[in-house]
Amino acid sequence: MAFRMSRDHADFVAHGGTEWDDGAFVNVKKIKIFHDWAGITLVQFDYIDGTGAIVSGLDHGTEPFQFDREHGRVPVEGARAEFWLRDDEYITIVTAFGGYCVRKIEFITNKRTFDFGGFN
Repeated sequence: MAFRMSRDHADFVAHGGTEWDDGAFVNVKKIKIFHDWAGITLVQFDYIDGTGAIVSGLDHGTEPFQFDREHGRVPVEGARAEFWLRDDEYITIVTAFGGYCVRKIEFITNKRTFDFGGFN
């Protein structure tokens, strides 16, 4: 199941999640995604502000982890992906696939397409 939202309509929130807004910025510079076997667990955006400085947005979600008998909660390696947008690049479409949770997320820019996760 895919969800496409217009810019002013955000009724897709994963089960138990909350809607969020990082505020107003000039452009997105970097997107960071964490995922595990269940789907997307965290998204974080870096932005360009009005002065041209890079501002890191908040982490939305949690990094994937597993439980270890000796160490408790430990991060899962290799479950992180990120991409940088070029200076003349901007996001045009974000599509989230899932039902109970976000299983895959796709970012389409004016130049490229980026897929994260792996389940449609």
